[in-house]
Amino acid sequence: MLMRILQLIEIASSRLQGKGWGAGTNKKEFSHASSFFDKPPSLCIDIGGNKGLYTEEIFNRFPQCKIIVFEPSISNSNLLHSKFLENENIIIEQKAVSNFEGETNLYSDKDGSGLASLTKRRLEHFGISFENTEQVLVIKFEDYWKNQYALQKLI
Repeated sequence: MLMRILQLIEIASSRLQGKGWGAGTNKKEFSHASSFFDKPPSLCIDIGGNKGLYTEEIFNRFPQCKIIVFEPSISNSNLLHSKFLENENIIIEQKAVSNFEGETNLYSDKDGSGLASLTKRRLEHFGISFENTEQVLVIKFEDYWKNQYALQKLI
């Protein structure tokens, strides 16, 4: 009984933070999450940009905001580059972000999947198999940020 109460509290807390509505509700999720801003952000980071739906929401609401999108999948990264080609405020980084640096497999059920992960998920009970793999570059965000900051100081 106590575990169920704690689960319900966690779910409610996540929803209040704008988390957990899923890709089908990007507009609702982003609208709720952006309500916490007291002024428009100048920089947003989209980690795991997939096909750019969340990035579109950021741009539509805050068109002056610089957006850095991390997406390791080749097909999705190519899609993002062509989708946001004309927008100089959107930077696409074809990299995964994790707690290590190097190369690893990106696992998915199909090319371009929103379920892709650096972890081989076990979702066979839903009829989903993560047999599709792609070798991707992985960075630590803090290293990326330090390097970008150092570059800005040089410019």
